[in-house]
Amino acid sequence: ELTVKLFSILGALDNSQTDAHSTVKRALLHISAHLEEPITVASLAKAIYVSPRTLQRAFKETFGHSPTEIILAIKMHEAKRLLRSGRYRVNEVAYDMGFDSPSHFSRRYKEHYGAPPSNVAKAAKKQVI
Repeated sequence: ELTVKLFSILGALDNSQTDAHSTVKRALLHISAHLEEPITVASLAKAIYVSPRTLQRAFKETFGHSPTEIILAIKMHEAKRLLRSGRYRVNEVAYDMGFDSPSHFSRRYKEHYGAPPSNVAKAAKKQVI
């Protein structure tokens, strides 16, 4: 599901097969397949056989954001989806998204969405019950 959503974002770019768009597509596919791992610009660039600078430029050209920002946004979006399902606790989602600790995940989630992930998890649990 996540991969489909990511590629739909890039769908409009399909007609303009630039090197940057090809790089970004390969990167998004790798990100979506490895959400449970910590992903850095260096590790992502190595995985898709480009230099970190090439990856940075491709993301800036395509999204206007760095790969780090996009990786975090993708992980936060998927985390929110999992929490809303009501089937996962915050600590499970934290580890599933490749964070080294639930507290680090919670801080990043709150920075991204303005509210802690526990709020989403609690609301989802109420709806499931």
